[in-house]
Amino acid sequence: MFKPESIFENNNIIIEKSQGKTLESNYIPYISFNNLEQQEKANEYIVKQVKEFFNFLQKDFENFSYLDYSKSITDLDFSGSQRKPIDYFYNYLLIDLVKRGRDENGKLISPKKWTVTFDINCTPIKVSELIIPNSGNLCRHFGTIDVGGTPILYYIYFTMQEILDAIRDNE
Repeated sequence: MFKPESIFENNNIIIEKSQGKTLESNYIPYISFNNLEQQEKANEYIVKQVKEFFNFLQKDFENFSYLDYSKSITDLDFSGSQRKPIDYFYNYLLIDLVKRGRDENGKLISPKKWTVTFDINCTPIKVSELIIPNSGNLCRHFGTIDVGGTPILYYIYFTMQEILDAIRDNE
């Protein structure tokens, strides 16, 4: 059986109720289930859909790392009195630059990460060919944070309903 830990290194997207976590953003919902079985089903579904997403974009899923959902932020975190300091980008998005090193031309190899969002406003790009299961015609959306025109973080949109459906379908 697939174990989400192999992808998430114990930083699952959907968590057990007992695994209390602190969220980086005031605008990210805290989502949990009462038991590990539901958590695993939800995380397995998400990983399957993310792999299909990157496959469609012709990008190798194995070249991406997962940004812990609890560390993700939204556009609302860039304005107002609760604005995130620039340290956020270094601590969570660019920290891997040193580990990745440089390519054969001496250019820094930028980190590539993905995370989940339930906020469609963070995902302005539609992939009309990827329809969310059981949604009628709602397609997968995504957004990116770019550095120098290169995406370093992909936000991939999910609905709560599709996750609940995935759990129900596996009951």
